Amino acid sequence: MSNDSSRLIAFIILSGIILFTYNLLFPVKPKTQQHPATDKTTLTPTDTIKAITATQSLSLKQQKLTAISEKLYDIENELIKVTFSSIGAVIKSFQLKKYSDSKDENKKTNLELIPNKTTNTYMALFSKEFPLNEDEWTYLKTEKNNDVTKISFKYDKIKNTEIIKEFIIKNDSYLINMQFIFINKSNSPILLKDMQLSWGPNIHFLPADVNKYKDSFYQYNKIMYLQKNNSIKQYQINLNTKQDKITFLDIIPSWIVLKDLYFMTSFIFNNPDDIKNIFYKESTGGFTYLTVNLKDIVLEPKSTQTIKVDSYTGPQEYKRLKKLKMENIVDLGWFRFLGVWMFYAMDFLFKITKNYGWAIILLTIIVRIILWIPSQQSYKQMKDTQA
Repeated sequence: MSNDSSRLIAFIILSGIILFTYNLLFPVKPKTQQHPATDKTTLTPTDTIKAITATQSLSLKQQKLTAISEKLYDIENELIKVTFSSIGAVIKSFQLKKYSDSKDENKKTNLELIPNKTTNTYMALFSKEFPLNEDEWTYLKTEKNNDVTKISFKYDKIKNTEIIKEFIIKNDSYLINMQFIFINKSNSPILLKDMQLSWGPNIHFLPADVNKYKDSFYQYNKIMYLQKNNSIKQYQINLNTKQDKITFLDIIPSWIVLKDLYFMTSFIFNNPDDIKNIFYKESTGGFTYLTVNLKDIVLEPKSTQTIKVDSYTGPQEYKRLKKLKMENIVDLGWFRFLGVWMFYAMDFLFKITKNYGWAIILLTIIVRIILWIPSQQSYKQMKDTQA
């Protein structure tokens, strides 16, 4: 065996002896497991009861939310079909029967004025004290009497208090009459504060749909309301806002409108004294909400109060809006007086022909005939001047 091999074997044996001796003299102590301070704390029976109660409360709350199943109810006339949700007693869907977003005759469906995939906030009644919009309302009944249809919901989960929401539509109308009835069933006064009535977000299209389907469509999204001098104040909605913005109106108008180019929704106030203030909110993403703060409601013992608010939700049809004194929200351009005349002429010809194509052709011929006489006189004067 060579000297190098002998030295290597001796080195290995010597290293093993050293390690064995070290472990024998200095044994490794087992590590003590460290627990957080909370783990060392012993729960008292009271703490245990509190923890169990909190868990049970959370579980009950989750069960309650899970137990609420949404039920849908419809009312309709020749022009609209309105679907209501039992959660919040709000409008879930608002369809126009004589309009459609599809150009394909075979695929035409009712036009939906409530954008898809939105929350239950259309004609919603909010309260800071009670979960009116998140909780289930009791469906009472749907009544049909001649040309009037009414649907009613009740909320009776406030102690000694009932709130009833009624929605009424008439045949051949886009107008909804809303009644909010507050009932005190006790022998003591009751105060209901900070009630809000809301519509939103938006009308017909959400911002993404506006950008997808309608080029430059955003410029027609406006808030409009009537001022005391009967002029109309309007505000251009910013669909590209980068931060939330709330704007309060400086007055309580007789009506306020949220509109796009063709369609609109509105609040029409029967009694302005029922209203505390009004604001609209522009949220990031282009979502716009219209909100009415109702007055504080003081209910005397065994008494009832009713707040009435109407809403025209539908197309901006000039003749219908004129009956509501809202015709000036229809954009007829700079030469409005000519636009009104053309509108009535077109409407008259449509009633005769039952076809807008023929109505346009006839209107064009009539306009050409009216303009023919002065144009011929002007042409004759020009020829005389040249001679």
